[in-house]
Amino acid sequence: MSAVTFQALKERLKAEKANKQNAVKSSDTNTTPTKTEATSTITSNNTNNSPLIQNNPILTTPEKSLPNSNKYLNGSLSSSLSVPITLRSPLTIDDINNQYTIGTIPTVRYIPNICTLSMEQIITDYIDSYDDRWINLRRRRLQQYGGKPTPQGLVDPEPLPLFLNQIIDCLMSYQLFPTQYRPNHVLINEYLPFQGIFPHTDGPSYYPLVATISIGGDVIMRYQPRGSSTSILAEVILQSRSLVVTSEEAYTDYMHSIAEVDTEIIGGTGGKCINLHLLSPKDLSNDTELLSSSTKNNNNTDTSGTEYYQENDLLIRSPRRISLTIRHVPSLETRLQQQQQQQLLLQQNIEEKENTMAI
Repeated sequence: MSAVTFQALKERLKAEKANKQNAVKSSDTNTTPTKTEATSTITSNNTNNSPLIQNNPILTTPEKSLPNSNKYLNGSLSSSLSVPITLRSPLTIDDINNQYTIGTIPTVRYIPNICTLSMEQIITDYIDSYDDRWINLRRRRLQQYGGKPTPQGLVDPEPLPLFLNQIIDCLMSYQLFPTQYRPNHVLINEYLPFQGIFPHTDGPSYYPLVATISIGGDVIMRYQPRGSSTSILAEVILQSRSLVVTSEEAYTDYMHSIAEVDTEIIGGTGGKCINLHLLSPKDLSNDTELLSSSTKNNNNTDTSGTEYYQENDLLIRSPRRISLTIRHVPSLETRLQQQQQQQLLLQQNIEEKENTMAI
């Protein structure tokens, strides 16, 4: 593709995307959750009625006691903050493992349309209500909730805001996390055009399962073997309103990254995009469910002409994308118990070997 053609295509797609975003803003005014969504068991009047969080002092503190929350909201932002967070339902761990495992890289699952457009905006409003929680980094800014993760365990634990507990409650209803590893830590990253993150693994501080919700825009996540500096094994398009779940081999053996660009070509780095068959339409101006891949033709459109991403397409970053990275960090006490158990097992193995040699 010549530079002139590429630039013309880039400008045309930007204009089309701006028109679609304006259409969504004007039409999507209903913030009432649909009947098919999974409503969290946590309500604004009672944060302790879920069996998953009872008797846990870190999870049962009312949101109003959290420091640094913005108390001076008004208008539409204020009204949206009375709406409980709901996610797609019904959905089970068997559905996720059977329908949304995307292959090539083990234990990566991609779930589209995890929430509605109106719920996406409500989640954004909740995040923006904590505007003084933003931490500025060199490449982006983020909010951190739950405490400080370290290899030794969670330091300075704090209660999560109510809206994050509601999201986690929905994820727990999917049975994504074992009950004893209910997420207690959330990173909220904001990505503007030309912002990204270098190849990395999440490391040993967390339970080896991470759930990431994307809102506000699409991006390409690239995976490469741990320790490799150039070899891109696969790409995964993280569309707005999607959930990606990473665990086990994908968590420990592969690095992931986001390029610092404003536009990118799908498959342009040599890695094959492995979730094209699960993507929602490019035009997300309605809340319809994901169309079956069997309705797509060779041009990656369905029978009604709806367009989907395909290899070599140009993906233009939105003005603002936000990701919610949801994980469990073991407590200092849990880490200490684990270390003591490991030492005990090691000592038992040594004694067994010594007894065998004595015989």
